[in-house]
Amino acid sequence: MGKTKRLKVDYDDTSEILELVQILKDIASNMFYHSAKSKQILVDFMSYFIDFFKMANFSGAQHLLVKPATDKAAVLVISSESAFMGDMNGRMVRAALAECEKNSAEEMIVVGHKAGDKLKMQFGKRMRVEVFGHIQEKGLYKVSIEAKEHLIQRVMTKEVGKIIAVYPFAFNINLIKPKTATLFPYGDILLQHMEQSEEKIETVIVESDVNLIIGYLSSVWLTCRIYELPMNAQLSGYAAQVQQLEAAEDRLKKEKAILGVLVRKSRKADISKGISETFSAGMVRAGGKGG
Repeated sequence: MGKTKRLKVDYDDTSEILELVQILKDIASNMFYHSAKSKQILVDFMSYFIDFFKMANFSGAQHLLVKPATDKAAVLVISSESAFMGDMNGRMVRAALAECEKNSAEEMIVVGHKAGDKLKMQFGKRMRVEVFGHIQEKGLYKVSIEAKEHLIQRVMTKEVGKIIAVYPFAFNINLIKPKTATLFPYGDILLQHMEQSEEKIETVIVESDVNLIIGYLSSVWLTCRIYELPMNAQLSGYAAQVQQLEAAEDRLKKEKAILGVLVRKSRKADISKGISETFSAGMVRAGGKGG
């Protein structure tokens, strides 16, 4: 195979790969904006949820999910199982370890088996590490429920009284950073939301057992929060895919441009060589006739 033909094959291959990368990038971008729109439904629900707590007075509740019996803290780590999130998972782990040190936490609950298995292998002897993963096989909601039930069990057995979540947050499609949020105790969180709102809402009379209501609503609250945080990780995963595919697209465009120049130069060299050989052959024939 001649040099020009080899370069042309490389150029065509690069063009096809570039086209595929552009398609994948468009898909990831669409998934990012679709997931962002879906997540807004949960945000709206949480707003209505807070409104209910504004209307009802639960100050007399003595439930452990509102007033925990211990100050022991645990860190909930929300990681991603996406192939594009290795770097972000590393940043999440570092942020989680910093929170453990800050809050003297001796327990980590990890959503996402890739980061979870590494943490369990490295720190399983020093602290308790529980992993909830295989989101693709089980589904995001089922994994969220499993993590929620474990957290409630730890609080109800008085082993944990404060839970800090560490999760990736996509501020936009180009910026992903770790964020933290306190999930327990509920009383402080709900009070903070109520103090931030100046809106006056009429009160309602609660006739059922306050502690039973609190137990149920706290479970709903935590389910929504734990489901929302992996959705942020999923959103961040799509953003990471777009970023890496954009980098690959730029690299392939440069490579394609270079190959295009090389193909044109090689073609010109072939033409010049052909002309030179034709001219030389003509001179040889002319010289033979003259002899």
